[in-house]
Amino acid sequence: MFIENFTYIANLIGVIAFAASGVIKGMKHKLDILGIIVLAVMTAVGGGIIRDILVNKVPYVLTNTQDIVVATITAIVLFLFLKKYKNKKRSFFKELLVMDAIGLSIFTIIGAKIAINANVSVLSVSIFATITGVGGGVIRDILVGEIPIILKEDVYAFLCFFGSIIYYYLPRIFISDIVIFLLILIIRLLIIKYKVNLPK
Repeated sequence: MFIENFTYIANLIGVIAFAASGVIKGMKHKLDILGIIVLAVMTAVGGGIIRDILVNKVPYVLTNTQDIVVATITAIVLFLFLKKYKNKKRSFFKELLVMDAIGLSIFTIIGAKIAINANVSVLSVSIFATITGVGGGVIRDILVGEIPIILKEDVYAFLCFFGSIIYYYLPRIFISDIVIFLLILIIRLLIIKYKVNLPK
């Protein structure tokens, strides 16, 4: 029961974090409130939709709309807050990356869990975890006409891929979720701080 509650709460945090990153990106491109909501929702649930389609399932968010509602509320509240922010010179780029880091860490684990429960190979687990972790961000960036962050900014999809492989070989216990979440999050934040990139 505790593990289920942790997964539920972690998923909500991931949805809020990714929705927030969508709002920040939308504000950067001066989208209206509808555009902000669309961007926030697609960032929050896009990876899961792609994952579910690949396994020939009706996307979970279409049968249980809680994540869409949470992402929409997050978008509206954050939009109103940022609109009142006085310092117009701020880009919130670091905040965007931090929100991405939180969402990435959580959704990588959730994607890996779903794939493991489907009894697929370790390679398939890493692919599905990566899609779940970065899919929404890719959709977000494409919608605003940018090259996705995972292709240019830092070691992004790399963390999902190898973090999920490590997770696959760990015992199926609660502490494994915490370990991989912290591992991915800490490494990602260090990458942001020290601006580490793969060779170009």
